[in-house]
Order: sequence, then C-alpha cells, then structure tokens
Amino acid sequence: STVTHRPVSGAQLRAEHAHQQRLPFEEVARRIWVGPWFADQPKRILFLGESYFGEWAGDIECEDTYIPAWIARKVVDPLHERMEQVLAPGEPRGSLYNRVAFTNMLIGSVGPKQSDRPKQQQMRDAQPRLQNLIAEHRIDGVLIMGKSSTGPAAEPVCRKAGIRYRAIRHPSGVNNQRAASGRCTDDEISDAWRYLTST
Repeated sequence: STVTHRPVSGAQLRAEHAHQQRLPFEEVARRIWVGPWFADQPKRILFLGESYFGEWAGDIECEDTYIPAWIARKVVDPLHERMEQVLAPGEPRGSLYNRVAFTNMLIGSVGPKQSDRPKQQQMRDAQPRLQNLIAEHRIDGVLIMGKSSTGPAAEPVCRKAGIRYRAIRHPSGVNNQRAASGRCTDDEISDAWRYLTST
C-alpha cells in the first residue's frame, strides 16, 4: 500500500488504491477490525458504524487494513478521531481502537457521494452478518453509531443475542451537524461507553 508522509482524505486514499482490483464482498465483510488487546478486555465491545460511500478497490476497503492506516496517520477520519478524543484523551493514538472491534453495519459502498444514504432494507439484510460477528468474536456489548439509521436494524440483533447495546447519534454524521439539537454530544458517547464497559 502507499505510504504517505501526512494524513490524506478518504477520497485521496481511495484514489491511491484505485488501480487495485475490487475484493469479493465476502472477504470485505469478514475482515473487520479487531484490536490486538480486544480479547483481553473485561468487556469485549464492538463499535458499529453505519455505512460508507465512494469507489473502493483493494484491501483498504477492509477494516483490518483501514483502521491501521488511520492509526498510522495515513488517512484522516473524523469518526475515529472523535471517538479517541472523547474516550481516550491524552492516550497514544490507537489506544482506544486497540481495545475494541469495529465494522460498519452495511458493507459495500452505498454510492459515490457522501449524500448517498443506505436504505432500511439494506440495513435489515445485514442483520445475519452482525449476528454471526457477535457470536464469532464473543461480543459483550455494541456501541451503535446512528440512532435512527443503524439502530433499528442492529438493536433487535443485540436483544436476541442477549448482550448490552447503546445507540447514539452518529458522532460524525453530517446530517446531525446541521442542527444543534441533532448533534451527538461528548456526554452521549461517554455515557454509552460507561454503560457498555461497566461490570
């Protein structure tokens, strides 16, 4: 993969990998991010995003490659930046993500533009994958990012699995930022984390 000397945007990162072949859907869906300290945590927490957009190629579409690129400061990602700033302030970069797992509810680009939105049927179709990931990685709790988008599809899966979950407004959601009343607050993120990690 291309090594950059300063973080690039997601669009630039995708462009750097555009010459690579698109990976099979099954491989992208399987290769989630699992932090190296995840298995040793008292509570194994999954951060569940919503979806992603743009044209992707190569293994940078896989979370097990994308998250390390972000930790290594090869790409700028407002979502992961904010989660670490709120939940691991002052700690070395990657400290939070080394302790958790991460994936999006919906795998496969929802369209070329940031304004492209997933359909609820697509989210419901992704429920079996989430169910399998919870069992495979022995997830104890899920922090659902996107109360009105990801939540309706993810919450029933968590309830059926008998594990804790907490849905919050998307921490970096563009739609949430348009109105002060819709913004996800730092307290909302912190409260969800405390609930999920409490014994």
